[in-house]
Amino acid sequence: MGTVFTLKGVNFNNAALPNISPFVAKSSLLLGYSFQNRNFTDEVSSQLARTFTSPLKGTATTSSTIPKATSDNLGVDINEACIDAFINAYTLKADGTTPITFMVVANRNGEALSSGQTASPYLAPLINWGNTFDASAGLMLQFSSTGRFGVRYNNTDEGNVKVNDNGTQPAIYFVTYDGTNTWTVQNLTTGASATGTSAAADMKAVSTANPVQVGTKRTSDATYLLPTNVYQVAAWGKVLSATEISTQAARTRKELSSLPL
Repeated sequence: MGTVFTLKGVNFNNAALPNISPFVAKSSLLLGYSFQNRNFTDEVSSQLARTFTSPLKGTATTSSTIPKATSDNLGVDINEACIDAFINAYTLKADGTTPITFMVVANRNGEALSSGQTASPYLAPLINWGNTFDASAGLMLQFSSTGRFGVRYNNTDEGNVKVNDNGTQPAIYFVTYDGTNTWTVQNLTTGASATGTSAAADMKAVSTANPVQVGTKRTSDATYLLPTNVYQVAAWGKVLSATEISTQAARTRKELSSLPL
């Protein structure tokens, strides 16, 4: 029998206290990275994410260093680089068996490309869930240079469901898929939201050889991607409730209290 210590006046259920894990609904969490202090350890698998440099120059080279810190020192600066998560993308079906929620805390940072290229980029992948940039598979959460944030699947450049958002300020974004046909995109910082639908035929098979990435390893053409700051990314194998989303946003704001989220 162990010894029980009771501390007078201490309430460990106080919601104002910091959480050891920054993510809600831990039992449904598929992956979770919080890049404050360049922490690349996945909350779920405890695996250290791999980082890559020069992914758009024909070969994605494993980097010996992690991406540089954001200017506020709270996240990572993804500029012609990407991060592989330790989870393989799986097919999102339309039979109700694969609901999902994605969260990303990010913004476009307005930098020039680190390679010095002057080509005009048009999008910034934030979470790439097996997207190959063609009509074969996958989806992405992305910013567009035309001033939109959204979810893109089946190779729709601007995004299938999107909100007007130039991405110049850090924000908390949620994307949910109900497992049947409904997608919802939310910016928890500004309050913008949009809902759209996809038929079963829209959902293409996702190859497990193309993993989940922050950014993307695009190697086959001269598409130059918008540099971004990324602070947190997560995915859950269910649609989070409104309360869970609100709680997650509160945890994120507490952890990243220096950002205007």
